[in-house]
Amino acid sequence: MNHHHQTHINQNWYFSKKNIFVDAINLSDFEPIHLPHTFNGKDGQDGENDYLRSRCTYVHHLEIVKEEGRKILLFEAVNSIAEVWINKQFVGRHEGGYSAFSFDITDFVHEGINDLVVYADNRFHPDIFPLYADFTFYGGIYRNVYLINVNNIAFDRIQYGAMGIFIEQKDISERRAILKANMHLINHSKDHDFTLKIMVSDQEHVLYEKRLEIEIDEKGVFTHEISLGFPRLWQGIDDPFLYEFIFQIIHHNVILDQEHIHMGLRSVKIDEQGFYLNGKKVKLHGVSRHQDYPDIGNALLLKHHQEDLRLVTELGANAIRLAHYQQAEEMYQLCSDQGLLVWAEIPYITVPSKTDLTGQNARIQLEELIMQNYNQTSIVMWGIQNEITAAGKVYNLEAIIKSLHQRTKVLDPYRLTTQAHLANLDPIDTLNTQTDASGFNLYYGWYFGETEDLADWFLTYRKKQPKRCVAISEYGVDGNILLHSAKPKAKDYSEEYQALWHEKTYKIIERQSFVWGSFVWNMFDFGSDGRDEGATKGKNNKGLITFDRQIKKDAFYFYQASWSKHPVLHLCSKRFVNRTEDVIEVKAYSNQSHVTFYHNDQLLETVSSDDVIFTLKIHLKPGLNEIEVRANHLEDTMKIMKVQKKYSSYECPKRDESKVKNWFLEVVKDYS
Repeated sequence: MNHHHQTHINQNWYFSKKNIFVDAINLSDFEPIHLPHTFNGKDGQDGENDYLRSRCTYVHHLEIVKEEGRKILLFEAVNSIAEVWINKQFVGRHEGGYSAFSFDITDFVHEGINDLVVYADNRFHPDIFPLYADFTFYGGIYRNVYLINVNNIAFDRIQYGAMGIFIEQKDISERRAILKANMHLINHSKDHDFTLKIMVSDQEHVLYEKRLEIEIDEKGVFTHEISLGFPRLWQGIDDPFLYEFIFQIIHHNVILDQEHIHMGLRSVKIDEQGFYLNGKKVKLHGVSRHQDYPDIGNALLLKHHQEDLRLVTELGANAIRLAHYQQAEEMYQLCSDQGLLVWAEIPYITVPSKTDLTGQNARIQLEELIMQNYNQTSIVMWGIQNEITAAGKVYNLEAIIKSLHQRTKVLDPYRLTTQAHLANLDPIDTLNTQTDASGFNLYYGWYFGETEDLADWFLTYRKKQPKRCVAISEYGVDGNILLHSAKPKAKDYSEEYQALWHEKTYKIIERQSFVWGSFVWNMFDFGSDGRDEGATKGKNNKGLITFDRQIKKDAFYFYQASWSKHPVLHLCSKRFVNRTEDVIEVKAYSNQSHVTFYHNDQLLETVSSDDVIFTLKIHLKPGLNEIEVRANHLEDTMKIMKVQKKYSSYECPKRDESKVKNWFLEVVKDYS
């Protein structure tokens, strides 16, 4: 066998919601399914707050072909505890629902059909994160599963569930790039002498080639320094250039194992002034993203990740916070390909464990996040916690945060560490300075205070932390595309208030020179089965785009006009069709200098603006009103009906206004 062969085994599985012991499995009790799969695609989004949290059973008939070498079973993710059995033998257990893991199953299988049983357990466990959060904890084998055949000498694909090759970007500048390749090998053969071949290509020409003669017994780590002169640097969305690194294990001129890594070269740092990519100050204009879709939950395919990134790049963002857990490898790679700067994080969220005062599971999930994605260019910072102080600094919390930062720096000293704080954490709290960077989740004008209070928060922060820059790691409000208001106000859940709120909040953020980044919460509406508010159930409606990715809310176009390099023109409130007012203020977003308004084919006025917001008051006529805006070659239109009676369906039920509160207050009360 030449180098390793990897095939997915996603087809022809059987599933039961019951916890059935391996000796009692009868497939007549199971339903046939294909992977990826979650058992909460529907009940995790219906808003009943009762989705299935159980230990469910998956069965697959695993065919093994007689072949020399080793057999590795790789799971990209199972939420949240996985137990794997083959032929009624226990293979292994993995705790943590968002990272990959693998087992060497060579000694458990035989030629022909083998019985593979996997238990997926998404129940509450007091020491496995996340414990509580504002999103559905979808259970199941929701990412790909692979059978990997490797030779008896191969790169180590067992440790951390990673590929066994880690490239350190030690010293990167426009003049040279110094890299250190760490190659982990496992040897089950009788031979000891091999050749390691390393090549670097700009995808047209081989720029670097080296052969290392090595001697290895059962396992070993081999390091090699690579130097490239005058490299083409990965400069985010401006130039997301990737080199190709090829690593081979060779014996008697036969390639026994091989890996290809596409990676850009870049350096990152942060100081009191801001964030720097390759020595150039960059302000991160970002969004956040959850990994779920309607009905299928988190059982996403490559096309779903591609669609999400297409929309993020269409928006014009240069950064993305992939929250609140490790996301699919394809997502990080797509971000690397397209130049998005990524904040990647673990689900150490809301509250720490009462039973584990060392943070062991958080540390393991952090190690897996880092090592599995070590070569992903897009990731510039590792997120250690999100809103973890909801119940206060309890259960050894600060010591755990400090240890997670230190562990990260041991594994990867070349990226930044960061954390997302609750608004109630004082800027001078020592927890704030445990990581290289930090951000605050601020929802002035929604959960508390007035929108304009954010400006005062910044003044207080800078006074207390004059030498530390900050990010707004979350900010947003709910907007339901079915709800509308001519006089939008907080807690009305209208599309108009969401847009107005983002206009005001973003302007305040942009005025602060010491803000290194901001991340809209959220790019897409997402499943949260505990929610029943804003005239909708089972969803958090803070997205700029609807859950199904079909409708872009007005707030989307505000950011597109602010960020995109492409021409933008958008009329707001198109879905607010039936109006009772005699005079309405029509609003358009555009990155053009002038916008011309038309009413029923009559030119009204050409409006200029010093930002991306253009408004004009228009007198409505009874019945149908057609409104058009033009800017250069762009145009947009909408139709409004002047009616006598208000449409009550546009208004949010009054009971829902009282639900605008931090969801975790009740959780924390129970937790404490």
